[in-house]
Amino acid sequence: MKIAVCVKEVPDASAPKRLDPQTFRLDRSVAGALNEFDTHAIEEGLQLKTKSGEGEVVAVLMGPERAADSLRKALAIGADRAVHVSDEGLAGSDLVATSKALAKALERMGRRAEAVAEYRRLLADRPDYALAREALRALGAS
Repeated sequence: MKIAVCVKEVPDASAPKRLDPQTFRLDRSVAGALNEFDTHAIEEGLQLKTKSGEGEVVAVLMGPERAADSLRKALAIGADRAVHVSDEGLAGSDLVATSKALAKALERMGRRAEAVAEYRRLLADRPDYALAREALRALGAS
């Protein structure tokens, strides 16, 4: 079984926050950290791997090169592999663009069916989870 866990780097909670006055985007030049909720998702993936007795947990992240530190943290937690989707054209992506980029990465990894099942499960638990809804749409499974 292969388990893909989409993770995100977020600004460190202790770092000061500000908007870039030119782009009106969150200034992400401050220290980043792996989203705490994503660490739980990696741990859940590891538990699924342990229960099945086989498999691989892959952390998938879309972000700038400096976000690689968050992928290293995912590997330190126990993920077997990491995939980093990084392109200047993706900077400042909205929900739909992020969903499409992650969906394409999952398709390239051969994880489309598993991603569809997981995003549907997430929507069942949290119907307001917009990223899951948009990712399903990008995967053609809405």
